[in-house]
Amino acid sequence: MDELKKRIFSSGAFRSFLKERDASVIFRNYGWKAQHGVYYQDVDSGKHREIDVLASQIWTKKTKFGTQYARLRVPVEVKTMKEYHIIVSPTTGEEWSSSYRNNICLAESGNEYVRLRKDLQASGLQEGAVDSLIAGMHEFAWPKDRARLHSLMLAPPKELVFTSFRETNIGGEKELENSVFWRASQNLNSAVKSIAESIYQYHIGWILAGRENEKFKGNDYIDETFDWMCSQVQFVDIIHPVVVTDASLWSIEKNAPTEIGWARFGLHGYNDWPEWWCDLVNSSHLESYVELLSNHYTSALKKTKAKINSK
Repeated sequence: MDELKKRIFSSGAFRSFLKERDASVIFRNYGWKAQHGVYYQDVDSGKHREIDVLASQIWTKKTKFGTQYARLRVPVEVKTMKEYHIIVSPTTGEEWSSSYRNNICLAESGNEYVRLRKDLQASGLQEGAVDSLIAGMHEFAWPKDRARLHSLMLAPPKELVFTSFRETNIGGEKELENSVFWRASQNLNSAVKSIAESIYQYHIGWILAGRENEKFKGNDYIDETFDWMCSQVQFVDIIHPVVVTDASLWSIEKNAPTEIGWARFGLHGYNDWPEWWCDLVNSSHLESYVELLSNHYTSALKKTKAKINSK
């Protein structure tokens, strides 16, 4: 039995599993609720997949128009890449952190308006009533053409940004489709899409809750629906995806490699705007990274007079 324990302990699966658990512990130590192992359904393939760690915090802000909510979510992929190195080429231009906002709010996206309109009509509401509800919600969410939640729509901390990388064990390098980091970043992309879908389903579930209540009919149902719509646009979800690896990270500085603790990967297509991003962190620097991340969001949210929900 002792020999079996030794074999399990020395196995790659066990060691990588410990690294996932350790990552969740670090987040908890800095005031996050962190779950090791979260499962979701891929919105594109329908297959079930796993996020290694999901760290979260909920902040609330009291206003005369009701309570506003900022929900921070940090999906984390933890990858073992023993004896590998990731070399990154930092961008030469100014990379504003606002370019890497990943805020999800019911009243921010035109696509969500289209979906909401269809779901309201499917619930039995007439087109005229739906038009009035959407217009009223937009007016509430965007007073004087400024988002009511603007103070809670936070950008991530500024980091060194790279758009190109190489993954190597010195003896050779991995092509993009075989890159462990690339696959991890794509898994996170899939997870964020799933999170966004679950957020929408959460909101629409509350908005249509009155449909099942017999006491709300006609105009009463419309009024109840509008109240729920206004309450749901008081939520903003801030998604900050992270890949953690034990591979050494190197930045090219003056044509020479310089070891770094973390950096931000921006996936750019043909335009200058990032289509997708995630932070890449060396596991030995994870605690310092989480401390910086926690301090950034805590400081920004406290400035808005928001308070963390400790429950």
